[in-house]
Amino acid sequence: MSLETKVSSSIYKYKLLERGDSVAIAYSGGKDSAVLLDILSKNKNIKNLFVIHLDMGFGEDFNGIKTYLQNLRYQFHVEKTDFGKQAEKTEYSPCFLCSFLRRKRIFEIAHNNGFKKIAFGHTRDDAIITFLMNIFYHGEVSTISPKQVFFNGEITIIRPLYYVSKIEIERYIQKRDLSYFENPCPYSGNTKRKNMEKLLDKFPDGRNNVYKALFTIKKEFLP
Repeated sequence: MSLETKVSSSIYKYKLLERGDSVAIAYSGGKDSAVLLDILSKNKNIKNLFVIHLDMGFGEDFNGIKTYLQNLRYQFHVEKTDFGKQAEKTEYSPCFLCSFLRRKRIFEIAHNNGFKKIAFGHTRDDAIITFLMNIFYHGEVSTISPKQVFFNGEITIIRPLYYVSKIEIERYIQKRDLSYFENPCPYSGNTKRKNMEKLLDKFPDGRNNVYKALFTIKKEFLP
């Protein structure tokens, strides 16, 4: 099954898009968001596409990303922030705070521009890692979902890449020769998420089985 088919399947199953939708895309500049932008730009259900990029203050190629979006001729909003520096100063998890501040600001920008639906580039791997993170660090069985509604329907998050793996993202990037920007975050190689990935790498079919478990819940064997 192709990446495009998997995206279409998730959109259909979870009713992520409707005809005439206006959609904002949370665009980091990385591979996942590059694929998301490329896929959604071709979706005939979307009437208006709005790209949002936040510079987190880690030395992103701000001008490069801005020029790239200008050349693609999408409606977009790019903005410099100091969220990365704020997160570095926290006594809690810098990744959590950085992510929280980024999402909050993206919500605000989308809302201020009249967009109620926001697409994020989270993949199948992100769902798997979040599932394990919540078990190990929060003592709960939960993960990100393909569709989440906030503020009584004022904002809806959709994740069209929910069925897509990181390997498929890599292949699509190469096949389409898509441009992307490297992640400059100093924590990217040493995080709880990265440690969870290393744990999964010890099990040959670990990712597939954990992902399958998300959809195979045997309630009769739970308290």
